[in-house]
Amino acid sequence: QTDFDLSYGLTGQISLQPQHIHHFATSPHDVTTATMTRAADAVSNRLLKLGELIQTNITQLIESRRAVAATGNGTESSDLPPWSVFNAQRALQAATGSLTELISQPENRLLEVSSQYFEARALHIAADARIPDLLAETAPGGVPVVLLSAKVGIEARKLSRLLRCLCSIHIFTEVEPDVFANNAVSAWLVDNEPLRAYILLFGLDLYTASDHLPRALHDSVKGSSYAVDQTAWQDALGVSKSRWDWLEEKTSASDLREGCNAAVQGTTDTDTAARTPSAPGAGGQGRDAAAASPKTPYPGVFGTELSRVVNSGVGDGQPISRPEHAIFSLAMVGGGRVFGRAHLHDFPWASLGAATVVDVGGGSPLLFETLPFNRMDSVPLVITLQFSALDVDLYFGRIEAVTDVTGITGGFCLQLSHLYPDLKFVLQDRGPAINKAHNEVWPRENPAALAAGRIQFVVHDFFEKNPVPEADVYWLRYVLHDWSDDYCVRILSGIRQSMGPRSRILICDQVMNTTHGCSDLPPAPEPLLPNWGYYTRYSHQRDLAMMAIINGIERKPDEFRELVERAGLRLRKIWDCRSQVGLVEVVLPNSEL
Repeated sequence: QTDFDLSYGLTGQISLQPQHIHHFATSPHDVTTATMTRAADAVSNRLLKLGELIQTNITQLIESRRAVAATGNGTESSDLPPWSVFNAQRALQAATGSLTELISQPENRLLEVSSQYFEARALHIAADARIPDLLAETAPGGVPVVLLSAKVGIEARKLSRLLRCLCSIHIFTEVEPDVFANNAVSAWLVDNEPLRAYILLFGLDLYTASDHLPRALHDSVKGSSYAVDQTAWQDALGVSKSRWDWLEEKTSASDLREGCNAAVQGTTDTDTAARTPSAPGAGGQGRDAAAASPKTPYPGVFGTELSRVVNSGVGDGQPISRPEHAIFSLAMVGGGRVFGRAHLHDFPWASLGAATVVDVGGGSPLLFETLPFNRMDSVPLVITLQFSALDVDLYFGRIEAVTDVTGITGGFCLQLSHLYPDLKFVLQDRGPAINKAHNEVWPRENPAALAAGRIQFVVHDFFEKNPVPEADVYWLRYVLHDWSDDYCVRILSGIRQSMGPRSRILICDQVMNTTHGCSDLPPAPEPLLPNWGYYTRYSHQRDLAMMAIINGIERKPDEFRELVERAGLRLRKIWDCRSQVGLVEVVLPNSEL
């Protein structure tokens, strides 16, 4: 018998084809009724354990949410769930992945995953067209697709199919045939420009880079390289410069319209070369002066982002900043909102007393700064530094207010300064950013801290020795994941030279785990995968994105340990946080902590 259907008492079945039998026996002839029974029992036991875990965590989630609603203050921040809710959420998300594995036909599941990029593409299109905002402008009964079609310029039947694809994964809802409305998920995009930008970020040059990743992995040079300018992204753009250099170039409306995304219309920031230094043995990392092809595999921005430029009346040859630059800047605020709040509360900052926190590099390799703004009177610092008034009108004209400082250079310290009034800070960055922070940001956002001398501003290149000796905390947020190992060792070594016996480095990055688990991280409860499986999908997706565009790495604990030891340091602790982004504490080998 070569085909078995094993009933396990729940909806669904396991189909054992001949090629599957080796999991249970040495050859097809060894398959017995007892073997098949054991296989069925194993699946049944996992399903029953999953059912118990799901029921337990659903109960926990409901009770915790009721408690929060009753007290009104069940967490440190309205945007941060209590630990009980967070643990229940990630357990339930992980359980959905395990459940999918056990109840799906394997071939169906494989086909589903192989084509999921079309779901992502549908979301990119919907976000670009501002479908959530359009739906929010009408009554709760929904909007007929023909009306949406007229507003966004996508043929009605095709738009309906795009939205129904998203409805089927519970983004939007179809209240009746071809009539759509927001649901609890899509509603988060209403008037949420930072989150929209974060979604668009993955639908632009990053998306095209993923298309070139298979060839890059097999390329004789790029396949083994960890240089910032030897990735799939270079193939996607038809250039050999780094993505950081490209983002800061000028372009034109005609180039955007024609998809000429490699053509340089101006010069880049003079600091750019310093941000892409040569790693030991990596070769040159600066800009490529050779003429680029006028057409690139990457087609460029689309939909409303392209229309904004094309219909603006800007002269075809007039230099303008790349729209991807503005989108990235705003997306950093969106990412900060999603992942950054936990770090304000899940490390014991209050226990440090009057400690000094040095923010090294501000948390982004481009050192973008984004502040609350309302048109030209208070715009993102990245615009005032690198964007013209024309760029503001083109890329930020619709935004009326963003009241979040999570994406700015030094924004984390600004938040800490309000929550922990004893802490002192040193903000390190490039000269223009430091000047803005000193003269505009802190006087507006926390003038009392500035007047009390709690904040200092220092121009610094994080590849050099840190100028602040024996600080209590050196804060590295979203820095190391942008760089391959040799670069990271240089960054850490520069800090080590200034550390004292009671100093620590806090690395704020994703901390990856294997599906086998590791001793540095608490495992998920059985029968879940030890690394929380399905819950960590985005972490792995972002890891591959970093690989494709800049050879960055989201690291496992042993990889962090290897880095810090190469830099003459010791990994002291990994802090579990209510986020997919963790904290890695690093000290000197002879630390007194």
